[in-house]
Amino acid sequence: MGNGGGSAVLGSPQVEQLPSLGMGHGALVSRLSSSFSSVSSSPESTNKVKRSKLDFLWLIFISLITSGLVVSVRYVGILQTLELQAFDRLQQLRPDEKPESRLLVVTITEEDVQAQSQEKPQGSLADESLLKLLKKLEASQPLAIGLDIYRDRPVKSNLPELRKHLYNNKHLISVCRVSDPLSEHPGIKPPPEISLERLGFSDLVLDPDNIVRRHLLALTPPPSSPCKASYSFSTQLALRYLAAKNISLKFTRDGAWKLGKITFQPLTAHTGGYQGIDASGHQILLNYRSYSSLKTFVPQVTLREIITGKVHASTIKNKIVLIGTTAQSFQDYSSTPYLTTGGAIEKIPGVLLQAQMISQLLSAVFDERSLLSTWHLWQEIIWIFAWSLVASLVVYYIERLFYLTILTCIAIVSLYGICLIFLIKWSIWIPLVPPIMSFTISIIVTAYFMKNYLNLSKSTQIVVINK
Repeated sequence: MGNGGGSAVLGSPQVEQLPSLGMGHGALVSRLSSSFSSVSSSPESTNKVKRSKLDFLWLIFISLITSGLVVSVRYVGILQTLELQAFDRLQQLRPDEKPESRLLVVTITEEDVQAQSQEKPQGSLADESLLKLLKKLEASQPLAIGLDIYRDRPVKSNLPELRKHLYNNKHLISVCRVSDPLSEHPGIKPPPEISLERLGFSDLVLDPDNIVRRHLLALTPPPSSPCKASYSFSTQLALRYLAAKNISLKFTRDGAWKLGKITFQPLTAHTGGYQGIDASGHQILLNYRSYSSLKTFVPQVTLREIITGKVHASTIKNKIVLIGTTAQSFQDYSSTPYLTTGGAIEKIPGVLLQAQMISQLLSAVFDERSLLSTWHLWQEIIWIFAWSLVASLVVYYIERLFYLTILTCIAIVSLYGICLIFLIKWSIWIPLVPPIMSFTISIIVTAYFMKNYLNLSKSTQIVVINK
C-alpha cells in the first residue's frame, strides 16, 4: 500500500479521462503532431507566397526599366542604323513576285550612246534620236511616256518637229530637280517646251547610308527653285495611268492621299526604325518588287530596238513607257536595300528606280499589293516590354546556364521569324533590334538580381523562421 497504492490512486483519474476525449492515445498524439506541424509550416507557406509575389513584381520592375531604357535610346536615333540594316535583311528574304506588266522601260545603253556619236548629243539622248523614239512610241499608243532624262536646254533650232512633239504630246511627262538648301544643290531646270502640269521632280530621299528606302510622292518647292513641280515623276505617271482607268487622287480628313480604296499614310519623324527624320512632303516606305533581281522585274527594250522597229506595237500599247539611261558612264545609279550575289549593295539605274516607285502605286491600287507599314508607337513599346518580361521569366525559372543559353537562342530565332512573317504576309515592319536588346539586357540584369537579392532574401527568411 503506501507509495505503490498512492501512485495507483493518483494515476487512475488521468487514464480514465482518455476515453472521454473520444479518441485513443495514438490518435491524440497524431492530432497534436499535426497541429504542431501546421503551426510551424503556416508562416513558411505564407512567406513563400509573399516572396513569389514580390519576386514577380521585381521581374516586372526590371522589365519596365530595361525596356524603357531601350525605347529611350531608340527614340533619340541611336538604334536607327542597326534597325535599317535589320530591315534590309528581312526584305532580302522575301520571296520573288510576279513581274510588272503595266510598264515598259526603254533603256539607253552604252552602245546606244556610242551609236549617237555622229549626232553629237549633249547627254545620253540626242535630239534626233529623241524625235525618232517619240514618233515610234506615239504610233503604238502608250497611255503615258516618261522621259527620265534632264533637258534643261531648248530643242535645236533645226528640229521644229521635235519641239512640236514636246509641246503638244499630252501623254509625255518630263523631269526636273528641285533645289535643296541643305545640300546646296541649285536644282535642274525643266525642258522649256514642257508645261508645268506635265513635269515631275526626280528628287530622292536618301538615308544616311545613301540607300533609297523611302518614296517621295510630293513636296513644296522652294520659291527660288528652277523646278516648280509639286508631284514626283513617278506620281505624275501613275496618276496619268490611273486617270485613264477613272481613278483620281483624293484626300482624307487628315491630309493623307487616297487612290481608289487605298490610303497612303505619310511617314512621320518617328516611324518604325526611323527616328527624328525629316518627313517633309508626302513620304511613304518604298516596297521594292523583286523578280529574280531588282533589274529584271519589268520588261525592258533598248533604244536601238525601238528605233529599228524590232519591238511590236502590242508591247507598247496602253502601257507606261519609261525612257532612261542605264549606261555606266552617266553614273545615274541608286543604292537599294538589296544585295548582289557577291554580297555588295545592289545599285540600279535611276529609270528602274522610278519604275519601282510607279509599280508600287499601281500595284497597291489594282492588285491590292500591301504598302509597307509599321505599328503604332504604343504597340511597339508593348512589344519591346513583352520580350523583356519573357527574358526575366526565363532567367527566374531556368537556373541552369546550359538550358538558359538554348532558350535564349530559340527566343531570338523566334523573334526573327515572327518579324519576317509579319513582313511577308502583311508587309508590316515590326521592331527587331530593340526587342533583342531588351531581351539580352533583361537576362543580364535579372541574373544579377537573382544572384544577389534573391539569395539574400532567402537567407533572411531562414533566419526569421528559425527564430
